[in-house]
Order: sequence, then structure tokens, then C-alpha cells
Amino acid sequence: MISGRSRASGPSRPVFFFHIAKTGGTSLAEALRRYWNPDHVLTRTVLGRELLLGARPRLRGRTLLVGHPGPGIMPLIPKKMRVVTLIRRPVDHAVSNVLHAASYPAHPLHEDAARLSLREFLARNWWQAAPQTAALLRALSEEELSSPQQIQWRLGEALALIDRLSFVGVTERPDSLARGLTRALELPLPFAFPHLNTAKERGVPEARVDELRRQFEDLRTDEVLGPVIAAEQRLYARALALGDRAEARPNGPQVGRRMWIPAERFTSETGVLHRGAWRAGLEGPRSQVIYGPFIWLPAGTYAVSFHWKLSPRPRKGRGLLEFDVLLGAVDPIVVKAWNAVQRQAMELKFVHTDPGKHLEFRIAAEGFAGEIFRFDGVWMRAR
Repeated sequence: MISGRSRASGPSRPVFFFHIAKTGGTSLAEALRRYWNPDHVLTRTVLGRELLLGARPRLRGRTLLVGHPGPGIMPLIPKKMRVVTLIRRPVDHAVSNVLHAASYPAHPLHEDAARLSLREFLARNWWQAAPQTAALLRALSEEELSSPQQIQWRLGEALALIDRLSFVGVTERPDSLARGLTRALELPLPFAFPHLNTAKERGVPEARVDELRRQFEDLRTDEVLGPVIAAEQRLYARALALGDRAEARPNGPQVGRRMWIPAERFTSETGVLHRGAWRAGLEGPRSQVIYGPFIWLPAGTYAVSFHWKLSPRPRKGRGLLEFDVLLGAVDPIVVKAWNAVQRQAMELKFVHTDPGKHLEFRIAAEGFAGEIFRFDGVWMRAR
């Protein structure tokens, strides 16, 4: 129970919880309300421009605003306001959205969700393949998203938006979320996040959820939906990286003897993330195949081991892979090494001197003739 005194000593600036549906936001909103006096909490199911303009006189001091963002509201949010949001793993978020629509007859997509296969549902309602990116883009502008290609073309706007927010939490990281919100909002007591699995609460069999997840993963290779899902995956990877950055300050996360960073934390412009691994066809001149995860770490000496596989095995002497470690977005390469294609692991050792900049790991390829490159992730260790 949070006392009246603790509520009174809560955040001194107004806070907006940018609630993206089916991310666990209802649970988060309920937990956040405990830190504010009820008279200072404004809840709007959908926060449109008119409602926001009408509420602006109250958006000062210790005020909490909660709502699903309507079109074009972000330019109207007062600059002094702290804005926080939640991002969820794309496959789980998409499945939760479909199950929710199928379960509620009043939902505008109920008929489609109830009678169509997942592929048919997403083909007809393509923005549901990247609903979090779509929600962010709609909040930036009243312009309608008119095609799947717009999700790809405007992804940079969504990434730039979450970069500017006061805090971006990840649903699958409740402990990190609790620590980050406590710091970002200067809460008087540690925040607790009661994450709920709503699909199970509605009685959906686990086998049904798993089947929908498999169907969604298979759509990553779809000509139209695949790039849309890839955009949503990049948004999720950025949210994870922002969480790492928040955790890295002031003292930084401690890398133990080994820390696994999976493929979903990385990005590929030429590959498809399928069942937990990136797969990309390699052909011709030099190209960047993998990059990420934009992780912030304390200064120190580290080793990173890349785990990958090529099939079929290329002829001896054909094809080269380049493994790099970069500091920051444009800083010189910290370590660069070439590796014979026959090996399936590569370890690079490096000294990290600037904890204020992120680390990026990259893989480039050249000289191949149609081989398939599979990337599973990297192991990190402090030395």
C-alpha cells in the first residue's frame, strides 16, 4: 500500500503513459496509478487531439495521463511532460492481438480474426503485422498509413520517437522495467510490475497459442508481410537496446563469465529472422549481413564469440566473412578480423574504453554464390 505522503512526493513533472494495446499496459497503468492521488490521474481510452487539447490545462505538476494514443497527438504533448511506453516481443504481441480480436465481438476486427487464418487475417489487415510501429507512427501524424511499404519507409520516425521518450520498457523484462521506471519517474518507492498472460486467462489452450506463434514465424518469409514484420522486429531490438542503456547507468550491467545475446537482438537488411535465427542468402560483392545489438557496457576488456553456419559448405577459397566490433555509430572499428568460411565460430577480443557509447557487432560477406548464412547470436564474456 502506498501512503498519501509517498503519493505526494512522487514525480514532480506530468507523466504520459503512451499505452500501446496488448503490451501489458493495463497492468502497468494500474500499478502506476498507486503513485498518484486519484484527482491527479487522467484516463482516456483513446487520447485524441481534441481530448488532449482540452486536458492541457491540467497537465502540470504531479499529473498522470494514461491512454491509447490517437492520430497526431505527439506534437501536442507538452515538452516538460515525461512520456513512457511498453514494447512487447513481436510474435507474442501479434498473437495476443489476434486472440483478443477473436474473443470480443465488439472489436472492429472480430469477424476477420474469428474466421480467417492468421495469414489471411494479416494479409487483409497488414498493419497488424507491425502494430506497435503503426501505433507510434499514427501518434506522430494524422496522415493515414495507406500501404505496408509505409511501415518500412517510415520506420526511422518510430525509432527516433522511442529514442526521445523518457523511458521505454520491454514487457518480457519486468525486473528491468521496474528499476527503469523507478529511476525515470523518480518514484518514492520501488515500482512493481504485475505482468499477466491474458491469453491464458481467457482460457486459450497453450497448443493454440504455440500454433499461432509458428504461423507468425513462417510469415517472416512472406513477400509482403515479411518486411513489415522485420520492421517491427527492429523496433523491438531498439527497445531492448534502450533498456540495456538504462541499465548501464550509472554503474552498468555486469557481464559474468558468459552472457548470451540471441539473434533477435540483431538486425539484417538482407535476411529473415526465422525460429530464433537470422537466415540470409549470400551472393556476389561485399554486403553487410548482420549488425547490432547496440549494447552499452562498462569499460573493460571483453571477448565476443559469433555463432553461425553456412550451407552448403562453399568450395575452398570462395567467399570471405568479416567480423567487426564498433564503438558508437560512426567511430573507428575497435577490432576487425577475417575468418575462413569453414569455421562456425569466431571470437574477437577487445578493450572497451568509453561506456558512454554503444557497442555494435557486424558481419559482412563477399564472394559467395548463393550459400545460406545462418546466425544464431553471440556469447559475451568479460576478461
